[in-house]
Amino acid sequence: MKHTYVKETLIAIALIVLLVCLANPFDTYMLSMLESFILGGVFIVFSFFASFFWRENAQDEREEIHRSLAGRVAFLVGSIVLLIGIAFEIRSGTLDVWLIAALVSMIVAKIAARMYSERRF
Repeated sequence: MKHTYVKETLIAIALIVLLVCLANPFDTYMLSMLESFILGGVFIVFSFFASFFWRENAQDEREEIHRSLAGRVAFLVGSIVLLIGIAFEIRSGTLDVWLIAALVSMIVAKIAARMYSERRF
């Protein structure tokens, strides 16, 4: 049975749209109430997005390899983006601690998950 990723793709697009609206790249609004609604929407849509990945089960070794590769690529891209953000923040003279906290939490979670899976399986 071929798996279609329509739901996952639509939820990912909705999450991206909400995050772009939250970033307000063109300074189109200044309403804190609207930002609160968008932030609430981001949390709700992210919950749906995360549930798809949490429920995901591989049927065979090939699918497991695809999931593993996708996780590795996502981790590396996220780490690179955070490192670029840290570099730009250092150059501007205002380093945001949340960038460092996000990168450290990604690294610690990766190591902890690896240790857990090696002991469990």
